[in-house]
Amino acid sequence: MVENAKREADRRRVLAEHQTISRDEAERYERAYQVAQAEFERTQQEYSLVDAEARDEDRRKAEAAVATAQAQLAEARAYLEKTR
Repeated sequence: MVENAKREADRRRVLAEHQTISRDEAERYERAYQVAQAEFERTQQEYSLVDAEARDEDRRKAEAAVATAQAQLAEARAYLEKTR
């Protein structure tokens, strides 16, 4: 998609230089290319965040949250047993 947009923008730029098309039309294709490039880069960044291995800090935080949840569950079970 980005490659096609770039090729089309380049082609339209040459046509505008030869005054075959208006400069405005060439600029529209240039903007479309820039939008496609920005979307591609945003998608790459998003993928790298999803694909990245968890940081040690994040892993420790998640492990602490699990330990807290397990302790709360044990406390709730103990309370339930007392109320029976």
